[in-house]
Amino acid sequence: MSVQALGDLCVTPFATSASRPRLMAALARFVTALAGSVPACDIWVDGSFVTAKEEQEDIDLSVMVDGDVFDALDPAVQQSLLALAAQPLRPDLHTFVAVLRPRDHPDYALTEHYRNYLSDLWCVTRVAWLKGLPTIRLGETEIGLRLLP
Repeated sequence: MSVQALGDLCVTPFATSASRPRLMAALARFVTALAGSVPACDIWVDGSFVTAKEEQEDIDLSVMVDGDVFDALDPAVQQSLLALAAQPLRPDLHTFVAVLRPRDHPDYALTEHYRNYLSDLWCVTRVAWLKGLPTIRLGETEIGLRLLP
């Protein structure tokens, strides 16, 4: 899904919302900055922003980066991504980062932990209903494909 398509889904229908345009602008800036330093990743978008709630405080995001992509990044960019994970709370964007490894990688258990934790956190409603997640894809990724048996 593009940033524009997400805006069409989550901002346009809420013409009287004061928070949605501000949050969407923050998300667009974040995606632009991320695209300038990370060639490929998925951004899961969740929280009240993707519900019918008129006003919300933030957008919940999970940045899912394939391990090969992460390893090829400049060390300063790697540290910036990890800093997002270490301090996920900001005024407008509540951000988590997961580096996803293939099954044969020594850190695959951590990948499973991230995937399960974030899926539980984002993919289930407060009343235990499964839900979909809008996903912004930057570049070509194998995220998800490599994790299947």
